[in-house]
Amino acid sequence: MAARAPADALQALMMAAAALPNMVPASAQALEVDQAYLNYSHYSEGGRAFVRGPASDLQRPDALQVDTARGGARLRIDDRSSVSLDFSQDTWSGATPYATAPLGFLATTTGASLYVDSNPLAGTALPRYMRVDRQTLQPIALATGQRAPQIVNVMTSASPETRHQGRLSYAREWDEAGLDLNASLSDEPDYWSRSFGGRLRLDFNSKLTSLAMGASTKRSDIDARLGTISNYIDYRLYQNAQSGSRIVSVPTAGTDSSGLATDQNESLRWRGQRKDVAFNVGLTQVIDRSTVMSTSLSYARSEGFLENPHKLVALAFADPTTPSAFNFLRTPVFTVPEKRPDVRNQFTWNLHLARYIGRFDAAAHIDYSHSRDDWGVRADTLELKWVQTAGAWTLTPRVRYYTQTAAEFYSPYFLFVQRFPQDSSGNLDFSRIPVDNWSSDQRLSGFGAISYGVIVSRRVFDDMRLDISYERYRHAGSLKWGGGGEDRFADFHSDMISVGLNYAFGGPAVPRPMPDELAATDPHAHHAHHDHHEHNDHAGADAPAGVMDAHMMSSPGAFMASYSYRFTRQAGHMVTGSRRASDAEVLASCGSLGCPVRPSEMVMHMHMLHLMYAPTADINLMLMPHLMSMSMKNDALQGGFYTSLGGHSHGAMDLSAHTTGGFGDTTAAVLFRLPAPAGMHAHAALGVSIPTGSIDERMAHHGGDLMDFGMQTGSGTWDLMPSLTLAGSAGRRSWGGQLSAVLRPDHRNKSGCVLGDVLQATGWLGWRPSSRFSLSVRGIYTAQGSVRGALKGENEVLDAFGNTSYVHAVHSPADLASNTGGRYVDIGFGASMVLPGREREGDRIALEWIMPVSEKVRGYQLERGHTLALNWNMSF
Repeated sequence: MAARAPADALQALMMAAAALPNMVPASAQALEVDQAYLNYSHYSEGGRAFVRGPASDLQRPDALQVDTARGGARLRIDDRSSVSLDFSQDTWSGATPYATAPLGFLATTTGASLYVDSNPLAGTALPRYMRVDRQTLQPIALATGQRAPQIVNVMTSASPETRHQGRLSYAREWDEAGLDLNASLSDEPDYWSRSFGGRLRLDFNSKLTSLAMGASTKRSDIDARLGTISNYIDYRLYQNAQSGSRIVSVPTAGTDSSGLATDQNESLRWRGQRKDVAFNVGLTQVIDRSTVMSTSLSYARSEGFLENPHKLVALAFADPTTPSAFNFLRTPVFTVPEKRPDVRNQFTWNLHLARYIGRFDAAAHIDYSHSRDDWGVRADTLELKWVQTAGAWTLTPRVRYYTQTAAEFYSPYFLFVQRFPQDSSGNLDFSRIPVDNWSSDQRLSGFGAISYGVIVSRRVFDDMRLDISYERYRHAGSLKWGGGGEDRFADFHSDMISVGLNYAFGGPAVPRPMPDELAATDPHAHHAHHDHHEHNDHAGADAPAGVMDAHMMSSPGAFMASYSYRFTRQAGHMVTGSRRASDAEVLASCGSLGCPVRPSEMVMHMHMLHLMYAPTADINLMLMPHLMSMSMKNDALQGGFYTSLGGHSHGAMDLSAHTTGGFGDTTAAVLFRLPAPAGMHAHAALGVSIPTGSIDERMAHHGGDLMDFGMQTGSGTWDLMPSLTLAGSAGRRSWGGQLSAVLRPDHRNKSGCVLGDVLQATGWLGWRPSSRFSLSVRGIYTAQGSVRGALKGENEVLDAFGNTSYVHAVHSPADLASNTGGRYVDIGFGASMVLPGREREGDRIALEWIMPVSEKVRGYQLERGHTLALNWNMSF
C-alpha cells in the first residue's frame, strides 16, 4: 500500500483538485471550520476595431466593463455537515457587437449610430438594393462605387444591467463518502433561471482514491427586451412562430411617434424557455506523497431557446439576373435575428496533474480540457500554474491557452448567389433560405485565446487571507490552433483585477470548490487560528445594522472587516408635501417641456465593504468602497408629452424601465474617541466621500440623455461626512444616538448639478434576551436639501443672441431639481447574533428593517418604501 501523503502537501494537492469544474476534493476530513469570503473584481475590454463608416462624427462607444461583487459563507451544523450560501452581483456597461457586415453594406443616420442598411425603399416593402462585384462577389460601397469588403463590428451601447445570483448548498461527510446538494437562482433583465444539483463522492484505498458523480438541472425563462419596432430588422420569423420561442408585441409606457405619452407604446419582447441538464463523473488519485491526478468526464444537453436575443445576422442575396451591362449584382440585405439549432449536446474531458515540490515549497499544476458538441465546435484548453509559498505569502503565476473551431452555422455574414426568396406579400420567405441555421455571434467563430496573470495572497492575520489577482486576456482569430480563425475585426483584449478577503473561523480551512458560476479566483488554504485580540469591547457593538460609523475598536493594531448590504424599494403613488398628488399636478410640475412618464417603482441594491484599522486605542481609520445597482420602472403620465430639443427627435420611445449600476463613491474616515461618563462611549468621525462613482449614466435607448439624479451611482463631488456617536449599556439594556451629515461644498459637478446636503439624527434602544442575541428599535429623522443646478443635456440649443447651451430633455419629474429633497421620519426594527465560536472577538451578523413613518417632500416625488439593512462584521 502506498504511504499516506503528509497533511500539508495533501492539502495543497487536494486544493488543486477542487479547482477542477465538477470535481470534489478527495478528502474525507470532518467539517472543522466555518469559512467566509468576499471578492470584488473589475473587468474591462479594449482593442476592438472601430470604423466610423460614412459619418466622420460617429463617436467610439464606451468599452465593455463589468463590476462584480461575490461573497459567501459556510457554517457548520455539526462536525459532519454544513450549509453554504454564495451570492454574486454583476453589473455590465458599455458597448458590445450586435451584428457584423462588410463596410459596403453599412450606412449611418446622423452620426449617432451605425447600422446594416436594410431599410425598405421609400414607398415599397422591398429592401434597399446594395451591390457586390459580379466576379469576386465583394461588396461595393454605394457612395463611392469602390469595393468595400472589410468586415466590421456594428456596436451597440445599453444602459448598465445587473445580474444577481444566489446559491444554497448542504454538505454531509461520512467516513468514506461525501454528499453535496445545492439550489441556485439567477435574475437579470432578460433571464430568470433556477437550478438544482447534487454530487456524491466515494473514497477507496485508504482515502487515496475518490470517485465523484454529479448531476444538475437548470430551467431558464427568457424575456428579452428588444425595444420599439425597427424598419431595419425583420423579426417575422419569430413573430409568426406557432411554437417555441416567439417575439411578441407588448404595450409599454413611453411616447408615440409624435411625442405624446402613452401606455400602449408597441415594444417587442423575445420570450422562450431553455432547459439544461448535465452529468459528470470524476476520479481523483493520490499517486505518491507529492503527486495527485484528477480526471473527469461530463455531458451537458441544452434545448429550447439557445439564441442570443441581442445578436443579429445580415443575410444578403446577390441576384444573378441583374442585367449583364452592370459590373455588379443587385444585392438586397436583410437584418434578422440569429437562428440556432434547438438542441446542443456537449462532451467535456478534463485532466489535472499537481505535484508538490518540497525543495521549493511549491506546487506545479497542469490542466488540460477537451470539449466537443454537435454544433461543430471543438475546443481545447491548456493551463499551467505554479503555486509558490514564502512564509505568509503565496505567489501563483499562471498561463492559459484556448482554441476552438467554428460552429457549422457561423459566418460573419451570409451571401447567397440567388434572387431573394419571396412570399406572396413580397417579403423574405424564411422557409426557402438555403441554410437551416445562422449566427454571427463571434463566440461561435474559430479563434484562439491566451491569458496570463498572477494571484498574490497574503495571510494578514491567522484566520484571514488577502488575495489580489490580475489577468490579461487576448482573443484573436490568428491564435487559433492550425490557422483558419476569424478575421481581425473580431479581435479584442481584456483586463481583470480582483481583490478578495477569505476567512477561516477557528482553524485551517478545508479546501472546497466554489460554485463554478460564482468563483472569481482559485480557492486558497487558510492557516490555523491561534492568538486573538480582544474585540468584544467594541464601542457601539449593539448598534442597529443601518447605523454607519457606530463602532470603534479599543485595541491598538486591531483590524475589522465588515460587509454591509442595503436593499431599498420605493413604489406606489407620487406625493407632494405629505399628500398624494394627481397626474395633472405632476404634469404641471414639468413645465412647458412636459413629462411623458412618471416613476412607479425604484429598487436599489448596495454592497459595502468596511475596512477598519486601529493604530491606537483612541483613533480608528476606515475605508469603505460601494458597489450598487438600481432599476426604475415608469408609468405613462396621463396627458404627458415629450419635447425634443436641439433637433434630436427620437420618435416613439419605450420609457417603461431603465437600469444602472457599478461602483459608487468611496468613503474614507478617521474616528476619534471622546471623553464620556462611566458606562458610556462617545466618538466623532470625520469622513470624506471620494467621487469614484459615475454621474454620466445615460438612457441608451431612451433618447441618450442622462438618467435622473437618483439613478447615478455617485455624486460627482468631494463631500464631507462628519458624525458624532454616543452609546452606552447597562446589563441587558443598551442605547445610543448619532448625529451625522453629508455636506457638499462644491458648486457644480461635471454634469451641471450638486446633490443636496443631508442632516440625520437617530437614536436606538437595545435589549439582550441572551448573551448571543440582541434586539433593537430605532427612530430616524432625515432632512435632505434639494439638488442645486440641473442636469446638463446633450441637446444643443441656440438662443436669439447666438449663445449655445445644452439642455436636458425631460422624461420624468425625477429629472427636475425642484422635485428633490424633503424631511423624513422612519422607524427601524433590528436583531443581531454573535457568531458561534467568535464570541471572544464579538463578531456578529445584524439585520434591520426600516419603514417610513412620515415624509414631507419638496416638489413631486415617488412615495418611499422599506429598507433592509444587513451587516456582518469580523474582527482580527
